[in-house]
Formats: sequence, C-alpha cells, structure tokens
Amino acid sequence: MFLSAPIGGDHKNLQTLQIEESEFGLDAMDIVRLRGIRFIKKSVTTPSFTTEEIHKAVDRMFEESLEKALKQMDNLVSLSLILLERIIPGDVLFAQTPNLYQLRSLTLWGRLLLKQQQQCPDSSQFPPNLTKLVLIHSEFEQDPMPVLDKLPNLRLLQLNAYAYKGKSMSCSSTRGFPQLQQLVLFGVHSLEEWRVKAGAMPSLTHLTIAKCEKLKMLPEGLQHVTTLRELDLRDMSYEFNKRVRNEDAYKVRHIPSIHFDLPNEIEFM
Repeated sequence: MFLSAPIGGDHKNLQTLQIEESEFGLDAMDIVRLRGIRFIKKSVTTPSFTTEEIHKAVDRMFEESLEKALKQMDNLVSLSLILLERIIPGDVLFAQTPNLYQLRSLTLWGRLLLKQQQQCPDSSQFPPNLTKLVLIHSEFEQDPMPVLDKLPNLRLLQLNAYAYKGKSMSCSSTRGFPQLQQLVLFGVHSLEEWRVKAGAMPSLTHLTIAKCEKLKMLPEGLQHVTTLRELDLRDMSYEFNKRVRNEDAYKVRHIPSIHFDLPNEIEFM
C-alpha cells in the first residue's frame, strides 16, 4: 500500500489523501516486515503464518490505520482509495465519512466489503457535501442509483469497470440527482436496461456511455432531460448505435452535440 501522507502525526489540515497499492510489487510479507511482526503475533496463533493469515493481518492493520487517519482529518477535501487486489473496508470507511463535512471528491477503486446483507451503502453513509464520486470495480449487486440519486450536492458521477454487476438500472426518482451535471457509465458490462423517469437528473449536461456492450437502447426518459448538451457514445454495439440514429432518434434530437466512437463499425459502412 502507498499512502500519500504518513498516518502518524497531526494531519488535521490535510486536504488530499490518496491510498493505493504499490506499483513495485510490495507484497503482504514486505509490509509485515516494514510494520514489525509484533502485531501479527497478536493476531494469529500458529508459529508459521500462511499467506492467507498474513493478508488478513495486513487488512486489519490497514483498517485500523484508515480509521485512525479519517478521524484525524477534519479538513479532508479529496480522498482516493485505490486497492486493486484488496477489499475496501466499507464498514470502516462509511462509519467515518459522514463526519467529513469538507470532503468533496471520493474515488473508490476496488471491491467494497459492506455489512452483512448490505449490498450497497445507504445515502446517509456518504459525505454530506460530496460533489464528485468515482466508483471502479465496486461490484455492487444491487442497483446503486436509488441510493446515489439522493446525494444532494453530487455534480459528477462515474461508474466504471464493474462498479455494478446487475442487468437493470433505474433513475426513477423525480428530481433525483438534483445537481448532477456529468454522468459517466464506462465498462458496466452486464447492464442491459437503463430506465430514466421524467424529472430525474434535471441538471445533467454531459452524458458518456462507453463499453456497455449489452445495453440495448437509450432510456425513454432521456428525451425529458432537456438540459443535456453533450452525449458521448464510445465502443457501443453496432445495434445500439443504429437504434440511436434511427428509431431512437427522438430521444436525443434535443441534444446539440452527439459523438459516436465507431472503431468496430467500419466493416458495416
């Protein structure tokens, strides 16, 4: 793991914290050596430690460090957790973030481990003044939109690369996402259907849909998002793009700028 600032000491004025896995192949045993073996001996009883035991101990150390760090950083404005090979401890993270009133930007890259039976965080668990949220590989099994559309100040939302594993997604709340201006759906590979209710996303100006290969069509309700100024479609299926140009054209005729990225369609032209 790499922390952009050390956990120890006074960081009450720290505004940006980024925690990510090392690019240099630092494994769990290296971290144990760096931190000392004393903690491990308290955590496991066997004289020789398996890889699984070491990883669990390292995860516990990280959870404790993260909790301590967030409690000390009242002025944190931006937080990024980039854990490609590990689980993001959702219980620890979301227990602290409602108290981070200054936090505006949150990026979570990695699978979120939540409380038992909880498939998606509740809207009350997010920082109250959050304006930017990026979720990558969160692997939500439950549609996150009914939760996220209640974030009152959210202006930019990105769901990237298996952030959601379900087939259907719905923006069904009237006046849901009241401040959202930019929405990016990138690599939501299982998504087949997206529904948008009239009145949802009343401030949306930019929409990007990319690499959602199974998405069949644009939502009917998109025609009611009259604030939309730019639609960017990248690496979508030939059938999807054909619908946008033909039978679904009425859904997008109010949008001044529509961009198609057509690398896979040359053979059809």
